[in-house]
Amino acid sequence: MMAFPLSVPTRAELAAHGLSDWDISLLEALMVGCDSEKEIARRLGRSAPAVRKRFQVIRKKLGAKNQLDLVRMLTAMAVEGGAEERR
Repeated sequence: MMAFPLSVPTRAELAAHGLSDWDISLLEALMVGCDSEKEIARRLGRSAPAVRKRFQVIRKKLGAKNQLDLVRMLTAMAVEGGAEERR
């Protein structure tokens, strides 16, 4: 599976919000352009209901309203994290 390489600071920020490595893998799949939870489940070898439920938990932990909101948040974290790494 291709992965959107989240920076170390971005991963740390996500972990600080209580996200697991599995949660971060789901977010990476979302960022690489998987269009649906069903596609993410197929790529990661999980069931669609398990992925759907986990995204509900992730959205709640991060305060996101939907998947698009998650992408916006992750993009902002990645930009900020990248700036931190360059300092």
